[in-house]
Amino acid sequence: MCGLLPEDLNFYQQNRFLFDVKRYFWDEPYLFREYADHIIKRCVPKEEVNDILNSCHASPVGGHHSGVRTAAKVLQGSSTKMPMDLSRDA
Repeated sequence: MCGLLPEDLNFYQQNRFLFDVKRYFWDEPYLFREYADHIIKRCVPKEEVNDILNSCHASPVGGHHSGVRTAAKVLQGSSTKMPMDLSRDA
């Protein structure tokens, strides 16, 4: 840590900041966060979000699958718990 804390934080906010900052690491030029399940994800600036979503969904194979295929994938996962029963006929 560089030793700099935001000055406008109270004691509890400083403690929370110091606790949360342990989960982040910088690998020039990207910022990453490690989650509780040890998955590491790259942090993306708000300005890049739309470009990333557009590039993922604009291709001929991009976008979302049909509802039937999504439901089938959910039902395949035995550990997935949904708030509603998807196996019933609608």
